[in-house]
Amino acid sequence: MLRPDRRLVEVATGTVPVATTRHAARVLETASPPAFYVPPGDVQFAWLRPSRTRTFCEWKGTASYFDLVVG
Repeated sequence: MLRPDRRLVEVATGTVPVATTRHAARVLETASPPAFYVPPGDVQFAWLRPSRTRTFCEWKGTASYFDLVVG
């Protein structure tokens, strides 16, 4: 189940902010804790590099990932 979530969601490593939003989507799955998805416009892509990793979920489809590069 997908629900909009207007709470403040912050993603950081140490003192480096990677994402900040009040426009997250919260995914509720039966056997997992909730997952928060952040809109791309609220992510600081300067800290991220595309990864070669790809996964597939029968419900959500293909996912691609980023590596965090700080320092």
